[in-house]
Amino acid sequence: MCGIFWEGIMAQLVDVRSPTSVSDVPIQAECRSTKLSAPVGICQGYQMITGSGCFTALKGETESSGGTSTVICKVCTSIEELSESLEVDQSLSVSFLGAASVDEKLKLIEQQKITTNSISIVVYAKHNMGTETVTDVGLKPGIQIPASTKEVKDFVNSYGDCFLSSKTRGGEYFAMYTFYSETREEQRDLSVEMKAQGLFSPVSIDASFQVKLNNFLKSQKVHSSFRQIMSGIANPEFPTQDKLIEFALKFPSLELTAPVITSFKTSGYERVPGMSTCFYQVGKNRELLTGRQKKPNFIADLCRLQQLKNDISTVKEAYGFYGTGFFDEDTKLKTRETEVEADVVKAERLLEEYVDDPTKPITDTPVLTSLIQGLTPSLDYVVKRSQEYGSPASPARPTTAFNDVNDAGTFFSQRTKIKTIEILDMGNDLLGVVRITYSSKKDTWTVSHGRTAWSSFSSVAKMVLSAGEFVTNVRTCYVSSGPLMIGVSFKTSDNRQISTDAGFPFNGQWNLPKGCFLMGFAGVCGNDYGVFRLQMIYGSFRPVTWDTLDRDIHSL
Repeated sequence: MCGIFWEGIMAQLVDVRSPTSVSDVPIQAECRSTKLSAPVGICQGYQMITGSGCFTALKGETESSGGTSTVICKVCTSIEELSESLEVDQSLSVSFLGAASVDEKLKLIEQQKITTNSISIVVYAKHNMGTETVTDVGLKPGIQIPASTKEVKDFVNSYGDCFLSSKTRGGEYFAMYTFYSETREEQRDLSVEMKAQGLFSPVSIDASFQVKLNNFLKSQKVHSSFRQIMSGIANPEFPTQDKLIEFALKFPSLELTAPVITSFKTSGYERVPGMSTCFYQVGKNRELLTGRQKKPNFIADLCRLQQLKNDISTVKEAYGFYGTGFFDEDTKLKTRETEVEADVVKAERLLEEYVDDPTKPITDTPVLTSLIQGLTPSLDYVVKRSQEYGSPASPARPTTAFNDVNDAGTFFSQRTKIKTIEILDMGNDLLGVVRITYSSKKDTWTVSHGRTAWSSFSSVAKMVLSAGEFVTNVRTCYVSSGPLMIGVSFKTSDNRQISTDAGFPFNGQWNLPKGCFLMGFAGVCGNDYGVFRLQMIYGSFRPVTWDTLDRDIHSL
């Protein structure tokens, strides 16, 4: 969602779509200063920082060139890599200022909430019909070269700080998967698997790539998202995920029934004959804010700042989901969040100052305090087991050990929690089966522990847990003369409870330790007998670990 890629000194490639088909990313365009839509005409004015089209001050002669077609696939691990792969070159400043004319691909990347630990696979196909480029340009009759600083400010307010020097028409299709690993280790494992499947760049896009992608997707346990965008075809039908490579390969040959402007380049007014002097400071300021030739640069810093903001937000979301309130105890993370918020204000203030007065010299960009150490947070947690509750006696019949939480990494990545608990009895109010339903971002599933071989049970009680509600107390009942557990009770953080009532007192009790959350259960049962022993699996968060913000997993 960022990136200004300059060609020469003052040319910029910017991506614009209208109309475009996006499943859930509606796009509107509005010029901040002139209330016009995104630019569509050669020589039309453009405000680089806000991404808005303006009135037209120039006229010129143009030449046309032929079209091109491309189909590529890339693996990306940062906002910058994604914007480069999708040929999104609108400045991150556009989204920082909340401009309405944000390109839909830029907006989509923003909504993907790319983090340092996430990995994206992008399949991108484009069919450009041709490009129209300015070869000679000058001011329209009646428009004078600004003669003072005030006149330059007025000119920019009406006509922007640059103009369209070329535009390309055609259509595009892209599909993007983003995989949200929570830690550096998970990201490393994910990248190794991608390489083993032949998905890492560079790759050859053919029919076999779809098979590799399908196999990889089937094996993934981390939370992921999938989005598609298409332009140039009226009322398009999007392919299913198992057909997207076939569709991407065919896209350049499809008839473009509603071609759009797929991209345009801009040039600064300082390149217009007679305007180099009056627009010198405007051009210098704009390059400082949007140029990418020098390193480090402000746009790269904005990308890193947005990514760090997403990293912190992801950790906070995990803390909040499991209801531990641990964020208040993670003092370093809180401090870094405060620094990020202050840096965002600094960046917004500088960009707004330029929009308000583009002629005022900008000597340097602000130091973004949160980026100085170059570190980003990763979720850190510990998983523990309670003692086993139940009779110490050994059952005479065959038993089966169970563990509902055998992959803690997947558990956290998918934001898994207990959704329902149901107790079934086998007669005389004796415990027969404990049935647990788990829910995650990816799926919902039910497991049954106990005398599942029986065909008839009656439900003693069932409890549906709300968001943020967790089991905090478990009581068990068994008789010393046998190994079978005959009763159980579950109580939640909302003070709700379900239990059996076999007429025997509960002789085992577990309480959730402070600052922890119940993840699931383990234990021993017999399919034709019942539950023998029950064990609680619970977790807690430790302060986040801090790792290098800029790291290259392509070399792993």
